[in-house]
Amino acid sequence: MKNSEIREFLQRFAAGTCSDEEHERFIQWLDHAEEAEVAAAAQAYEAILEQRAGAAPTPAPELVRLVEQGLDAADQAATALPHRHTVIRRMQPLLMAALITGLLLLATGIYYYVFRAPGNNTDGQLAGFLEKNVARQDTAVIRLDDGSRIILNGGSTLRYQVSYTGKKEREVYLRGEAYFDIRHNEQQPFIIHTRDLDIIDLGTIFNVKAYPEEALTEATLLEGALKVVVKNSGEGKIMRKPNEKVTYYNPDSLLGVPATPGPAHTAALEIKPLVPVTEEHIVAETAWMSRLLVFQDQSFAELAASMERRYNVHFIFGDPAVKAYRYTGVFRDESVEQALHELQLSRPFRYTLSADTIYITQ
Repeated sequence: MKNSEIREFLQRFAAGTCSDEEHERFIQWLDHAEEAEVAAAAQAYEAILEQRAGAAPTPAPELVRLVEQGLDAADQAATALPHRHTVIRRMQPLLMAALITGLLLLATGIYYYVFRAPGNNTDGQLAGFLEKNVARQDTAVIRLDDGSRIILNGGSTLRYQVSYTGKKEREVYLRGEAYFDIRHNEQQPFIIHTRDLDIIDLGTIFNVKAYPEEALTEATLLEGALKVVVKNSGEGKIMRKPNEKVTYYNPDSLLGVPATPGPAHTAALEIKPLVPVTEEHIVAETAWMSRLLVFQDQSFAELAASMERRYNVHFIFGDPAVKAYRYTGVFRDESVEQALHELQLSRPFRYTLSADTIYITQ
């Protein structure tokens, strides 16, 4: 694709006016062009996806404008120094990628790791499946061979096939939380298997939270439609309105994290609207992509599970009554001790921090 075509596509994609054919052509170009050639455009494309999901405070058109400036600068440099045209054209996308990557890291605090990147995250491969394990406090981005994109939250595991070519269905297995931007294909459905639910893409951007140590499973629809089916029972619902979520509460699968059943926790599937809980209109269900921990009427036991993944600690409660304390709020860049102090201002309790273990008493 030419620079002018890339620029025009990014503008239309940011505005939500590009066609499926344009989108498909852009994805094919990303898949087949040289890495250095696509770096800047790929970063801008991802930034726009983040902005559409409510995870990037910088407006998408501003990010596209930065890419345009880089392309223009490269064109001018190439014109002024024709004998260095090849070198300049190959270096420019890398410079733009560095610029936009720096902007995203500063703006959202999300660090991206490619498959098989070094670090605490671990990968595996079994019988044609790849498995991505993301350490606490980390996130990871996975690109499937069909162009679909998945962002994994900390403490999550995703198992997916090496290739979906020729398969009747595209199946993945999730333990934890992930944001999905799926390339819809009616002839090849995309299915996410969790402990309690099967979630079928109907042309969708959505978030799924299904940590095995928690009783509550959630599927949050951001764009398109979803079908959600309870395993074993066959009960199902189809979500067709963006900014809604379906929840399922399984009291038999607590696995150490008791949650208090109530209006927010029902054993049946329930569809609810999303409610922004910050001044930036960020919803709790996707706040993790902005490095925020947003909690709304959660028990201390439920909140502790999220704090364990965020701060890489372990909570031990010495008093069952404290587990039932309920909190609403937002943690942005607080340390774990600052977060605990803020909770104490709402409901008094005592805590002792020993290495990575936090003991809570009344």
